[in-house]
Amino acid sequence: MIPGTQKATGELYVTDTDDVGFSSGGIGMTANGAVCVTTTLTDSDFANGFLVSSTGKLCISSGAIKELKDGIARGNDGEVIVTYEASSSTSIFVNRVLVSSEMKLHVTVDVPSYFTSFNDGFSNGFG
Repeated sequence: MIPGTQKATGELYVTDTDDVGFSSGGIGMTANGAVCVTTTLTDSDFANGFLVSSTGKLCISSGAIKELKDGIARGNDGEVIVTYEASSSTSIFVNRVLVSSEMKLHVTVDVPSYFTSFNDGFSNGFG
């Protein structure tokens, strides 16, 4: 499973920063939950079933799909194939992440906000 913070519409927050704060299952993330990613596939290995760099960045590409693994499109070297397009009516959740009809992982480079209190996001109640 890919960890990380998602937008309300399901896209996974990603960043290419070198500031990997911590890892979950061997996949690096920032302090605010964005998954650290790279398109460089050298010096990489698998962690939790996903190709990651030596620093824990998830290896991604927007290239051609070679195969599907665990419901997510993978490239020639095992990197996750992503789309930066917004989710659509044909997008579905697979293993907690949103994928397109082609099974490409929906990602966004927007910066997730930090929660500052328990009430963040609940100011209008639950109904």
